[in-house]
Amino acid sequence: AQNGIQLSDGAAGKITSNTVTDDVYVNPSDCYPGNCYSATGILLYDSGGTSGSHVTISGNTVSNTQGAIVVVTDGAETADYNDVTSNKVTSTPAIVVTGFTYLLDGIDLCSDHNTATSNTVFYSSGAGVHLDSSCTDGGGSSGSSSSATSNTVNEACAGVLLGNSGGTASLTSSFNVVEVTASGDSCPVGNGGPSVKAAAKVKPQPKHR
Repeated sequence: AQNGIQLSDGAAGKITSNTVTDDVYVNPSDCYPGNCYSATGILLYDSGGTSGSHVTISGNTVSNTQGAIVVVTDGAETADYNDVTSNKVTSTPAIVVTGFTYLLDGIDLCSDHNTATSNTVFYSSGAGVHLDSSCTDGGGSSGSSSSATSNTVNEACAGVLLGNSGGTASLTSSFNVVEVTASGDSCPVGNGGPSVKAAAKVKPQPKHR
């Protein structure tokens, strides 16, 4: 599974003003359970943000990718302290394989100390923004000390999924969603849900040196 832009293995920096489109991976039909992957538009995997020097992802347009903007810690390293600001995400289609459907979030923040501010997400099969608690970060669940503020979400299973680690959301404008904010890591029933995110999270696939 290919990624448009990847920042990983302790690297820090800024990802700004890019256009990324059409990153789509076709899984084998028998990949479920546990071995299905997603291509990603912008992937931060075990990246190197710190409390004094955040990683910035801003002003990008990401369209027709399975995972649009994804931040992941695998537990061996962190991927904390990211600011995701003023990006435009359009179309994160679900991954459909034999017997299962994986819903994919427009912005998926599966680490700690993240902010998602003033982003626009249109047509996400999963949530518009997900403060994801399904990764292991620092020995516990990810998603703590993260927030989503002033985002606009149109057509998604939820405006913001808050996870289970105390993430917060405010002033999210949402249209054609079941709930503006929802707790947990699964989409609300009624608009694409329930998702399989908590039970069998589809995995981004980073390239390593």
